[in-house]
Amino acid sequence: MPKYWMISDRDGGGDGDERNPGGPRYLISDGDRDLHNIDNWNRVSFPQFRKAITDACDKFPDLPPDQHDEEKHLALCIHGYNNGFAHSIDFYTALNDTLFSGDDGLGICVLFTWPSKGQVYDYLADREEARMCANDLADVLSSLYVTLGRNQAAAVADPSKACKAKVSIIAHSMGNFVTQMALFHAWKRNNRPLATSLINQLLMVAADVDNNIFDSGEQVGDGDGEGIANLTYRVSA
Repeated sequence: MPKYWMISDRDGGGDGDERNPGGPRYLISDGDRDLHNIDNWNRVSFPQFRKAITDACDKFPDLPPDQHDEEKHLALCIHGYNNGFAHSIDFYTALNDTLFSGDDGLGICVLFTWPSKGQVYDYLADREEARMCANDLADVLSSLYVTLGRNQAAAVADPSKACKAKVSIIAHSMGNFVTQMALFHAWKRNNRPLATSLINQLLMVAADVDNNIFDSGEQVGDGDGEGIANLTYRVSA
């Protein structure tokens, strides 16, 4: 099983400063070479990446329903503003090695890296890149949504086919804006206006989003925060 997983929405082979016009690239690594060098990652197709993730999650413990809180996580790590490729790798590997490594780790952590310029004065440029990349992340989340739905349906007939992992997101700074918009797009595509959870835990660290993104909750609205509200089981900030 790969030690490191990455979905890169950057151009230039995966480490550039602009959005890749062809969409995300999927990469894996055993961690035996310098991860700051994009050539040291193994590029795979989306079906190969999805199968590798699925196979890895199938190896997680099959816990009874009353131990649901102890299930492993399939977590997306989304970095923030002012993070070039090298800094995004540092952010991800520190998180992965601390929380997700070894038998006692939380599960699998996947980096979603988007083309932040890595410069303090490029805030507005980063914001626009974040907005554009949200649709690409929504594609990933929509695929997860479909897969989880199929697994839930299969588990009704055969409980052994139930999911063994919870999908979670750890987002930092402007990465929360990417997440907010991606969940909004995914919700509109797949789930609106129902309230079926896709994300079990959303951890919003130093979130660069408006503090009024959620509607009153009395009825389903059309604000950008509705995706988070309707597709996430628990939000921590």
